Parts: sequence; structure tokens; C-alpha cells
Amino acid sequence: MATLLQISKVKYLIDENSDECDSLANLYFCMYCLSLRSADVLQHEIDSHFCPQTLDSLSPAEAPLKRNKSANSWQCPACLHPLSTRATSTAIQVTDDPTKSTAKKVYYQACTFCRWSTRGIGMPDKDIVNGAWTEKANPDVQRVNQLLEYYKYVAQQEKLDQETKRSSKKRGYFAVAMQLNKYGGARLGIGGKKPSPLTQVSSKLGESPSLKEVTIEPAKTYALEDLEPLPEDIYHKVVNFAKVSSVTQRHSHPEHQSESVNDFWPQKTRMFIKQSLRCKGCDHNIIKPEYNASSIKFKIHLVAVNQIPEIRINKVPKLVPGESCKIILTLVNPTEHVLHVTLLPHIEEEKTQRSNCQVELPTSDLVLSKYDEAAEFIAPEGGQAQFEDDPEVIAYRRGNRIGFYLQCTPDKDLQHGDEVWVTFKYKHEHYGNTTIVALLKGDKQQGEPEADWLKQTVFVNVGRISSS
Repeated sequence: MATLLQISKVKYLIDENSDECDSLANLYFCMYCLSLRSADVLQHEIDSHFCPQTLDSLSPAEAPLKRNKSANSWQCPACLHPLSTRATSTAIQVTDDPTKSTAKKVYYQACTFCRWSTRGIGMPDKDIVNGAWTEKANPDVQRVNQLLEYYKYVAQQEKLDQETKRSSKKRGYFAVAMQLNKYGGARLGIGGKKPSPLTQVSSKLGESPSLKEVTIEPAKTYALEDLEPLPEDIYHKVVNFAKVSSVTQRHSHPEHQSESVNDFWPQKTRMFIKQSLRCKGCDHNIIKPEYNASSIKFKIHLVAVNQIPEIRINKVPKLVPGESCKIILTLVNPTEHVLHVTLLPHIEEEKTQRSNCQVELPTSDLVLSKYDEAAEFIAPEGGQAQFEDDPEVIAYRRGNRIGFYLQCTPDKDLQHGDEVWVTFKYKHEHYGNTTIVALLKGDKQQGEPEADWLKQTVFVNVGRISSS
């Protein structure tokens, strides 16, 4: 299939208002809204941070405290490959007798991919395996901490200003109560009476909390005279690229950005995240992975390719402007139900015109067999007997896939090398929502559940115009 490796050839319409479309492999399906969703319109929620090497997991609150880095895993500064701890023995002098020496086991780090090691940069060996490696200190760590403290102060100040604006609206309701308390003698200490709850609320609203102001020094400015001049031999000196770090290596370590490979230092492995995706329309989870870092399973996995019948390109003949040709498209059923698919024409507006090819759609419904994992062990001709397929419409049938013919005529004004786009709609059944909703309500299903009919708009790039 051409579209298995070139997924951009078949795109599905996501939103008719914005005319946004994408490949089905990049989309999600909300079983409650019954519509396609892209990653840009979903709410991303971080579940946990984990190390890809040691599989140590941290909560979202603990990860920023450790700068999103693993404590027991290190990566090579040259190729970013994980470092492994190697053991070796070295001779040391005996304290009692200087003339004698004994062997001692020491450890160092080495990369199995590019052969970089800590011994190459002169880093001393360690006596123990874990917990002895130290990270190179950031020379600007004091400045970074000051900026972080200042940004926290600014965020808290903005939040306080918003709360003050909200509370100012409520102060008008308590203005009368404050006046009554002033002249009514209902304050603490007069007649031994305690203030009323209304008095306490009004007094709290009258207060204006303040934060401890945080100030930072302005950034240093450099004039042209303060810059160091370039070396005299900079234009004549031969550069040894084996000893100069690349741009990728410098950007992978933004704290130091070493120019020479001799200044490389092992870095802690950065943690990955496990995140959940939530639909903003109905507030239901679409993607929910397992919290355990070693698990690759999902609690909820509503990917569009597992819910929506997929269109693929099977065979395209020579495309000539104005000449009719017959192409073969494949329709795949990923569900466990028999689906009936009806092809419908798509009328495009002038501002969203994408199709440049006239298409004749089959008038009969396309029946798709359900997905069966054991279908590959059955003869391909075994499933054709139960369906009465029209040979003018159906090209082949294999398991849950069928190939159907489509009569296309490219526009006459197309030139050599222009892409040919075919646009149409198809209506299909969907059983996922009704079955799960009935189970949540406790209803027992009798027979086949009722299906929802969905419509999808497809844009297919069938190829380019060839020379006549």
C-alpha cells in the first residue's frame, strides 16, 4: 500500500469551519462527541515523569525540583548515548610498606557507541558504583535562581491583583454592614460582645495583602570596546573538526556549550513524560496510559485508526488531463463489527477548493467484514462466498479489507507534474459509543446494539499528471 509509508496522501477533514485536515494516523476519535480530534485541540495533562534507562518515575511536583533529570542515569556528551559503568583495577601503594602495592577496584563511565570515556577528559575514577558521580556545576546558577525567584514573585503578584479586582466588587455589598458596625458598637471589647461573622468577612475584605518585593540586578550590557579582539591567526589557523564540538552537541548542554571536545562532561539523562489527552468539548479522556513507567499499555486508547474505516491508495494508472481512468482504493475496517459504507459526493466552496478531478462514485453500499486476528491464517477466498460483490465495483476482498474502483477524470487545465486530488465523503456505522454507554448505565444488550451513522470527508492525492 502506498499510503502506509506516505500517510500525507490521504487526509481527513477535522473541522469544517476552519477547513483543517490531517492524516488519520495523526488524529484521535472522541467516542462521546463522535468526532475527530487533532492533538492541537486536545488538553494535554502530564501524568508522570520517568527515566528511559532506569525507569524511575517521579510525580509532576517532584520532577521540577530535580530539574527533570534522572539521578542514576548518565548520557554521553558526544553522541547522547547512555553511558555504562565500567570496572577496572589499579595499583595503589600500601600505607605500611611503600615498596609494596596492591590492586584496587575502581569504576569509570564509558560510551559503548562512540567509545568516549571519563578517563579521556581526566575525570578521576570512583571507588563505588552508584551515587558517586557528580554533575559539572553551572557557572550561572546563581543568576538563574534569582530569575526564577523573580518570576515567581511576578506570577504571585499578578494572581493577587486579579483576586483584588474580584474582591472589590464584593466590597460594595458589605459597605452598609461596615457602617452599621462603626456606629452600632458591635465591635470586640464593647459590652463583651464578639464581632458577628458579617463583621469578620467585611474586615478581611478591607485588608489588602502584600507580598515581599523581590528585585534583581539588570542584565549586563557590553559595549563594542569591551569585546575581546579576534586572534591574529584566526584566518590562517587550520581547524581540526575532530576537536571542535558541533552545534547539536552544544545545544544538548545549554548550561556550558563547550567549544572543545576536551571540555565535555557527562550529563544526567533527561526524563520523558507520560501524558493524557482530554477532549475540551466533553471533558473525557481520549488517551490514558498506565502510570507505571515499565508498562506500555493504555487504560484508554482512542486512536482514530482503531475506530474509523481507513482509505488507502492501492493502484493508480497513468493520469492524463481530460481522460477518464479507473483507480483502485482500499477500505479497511478496524472494528469488530460488520460495517456498511456509503460513498457520497462532496460539494466544495470556491474558497476551499481542493479537488481538481471529477469522480464517479459507486451507488451501492460497500460491506466490510469485521476485524479478525485469525483471518491471516484463513484462505483469502474463504470470506468472499458470504458477500455478493459486484465485479464492476469491488476489485478484491481480503479479510476486513476490500478494494473498490473509482472512475476519475482529471481537469483539462492541469499541467505536467501537477498533483491530482480527489474529494468525496463516506458514511459508515459506529458501535463504540452505544455499547459502552449502555454498560455504564447497567442495561443489558439484547442482540446487536444500535449504531450511530458518521460522515467523513476525505481528500486523496492519487498522483501527478504524467506526460501524454
